[in-house]
Amino acid sequence: INALPWGTVDQVLDASRKPVGLPDDRTTPLRLTLPAGSYYVTLRHPRSNKTVSAFARVSAGKRSETSASFPTLSAEEYLKNAGL
Repeated sequence: INALPWGTVDQVLDASRKPVGLPDDRTTPLRLTLPAGSYYVTLRHPRSNKTVSAFARVSAGKRSETSASFPTLSAEEYLKNAGL
């Protein structure tokens, strides 16, 4: 699981919406070993409360990847948010 520029994995739910156990360090990139199936991933940007969601499909015996991107700020937006 990856997030751009980076993030922390808030939760991973299986197709039945049951939570998957996660390690203490949930910083991306995060590698998990999961049974085959479909998963819903929620990621949080560590410097804000913004979240993004991603979908992952895991096939038996294969490596799967999913990623999500957080909106980025332009230099002008950053300065405005910083009150400059």
